[in-house]
Amino acid sequence: MQRLPLETQTIYAELLDRLTALAARRSIGQAPGSFVEKSVRGQRYWYFQHSEPGGIQRQVYVGRHDAALDRVVARYREDRTALRCESRPW
Repeated sequence: MQRLPLETQTIYAELLDRLTALAARRSIGQAPGSFVEKSVRGQRYWYFQHSEPGGIQRQVYVGRHDAALDRVVARYREDRTALRCESRPW
């Protein structure tokens, strides 16, 4: 098996570092859409609502209200608020 030239190995390592750093900065708040709550037969459920091309609204079932899922929804909303504040020029 032939080894890649050192320059190629270096470029690959730098690209991997940059992609890893970029992935680490991503947050759940960047997901396009929002969590919505529905009540069905007296039970509360979370759905994730988003728009598809052509303006079609979709809702995807996420799960029944529980502490763990409520924390995910809260984190999404916090991240979303933080991202909005970061994008403002003032």
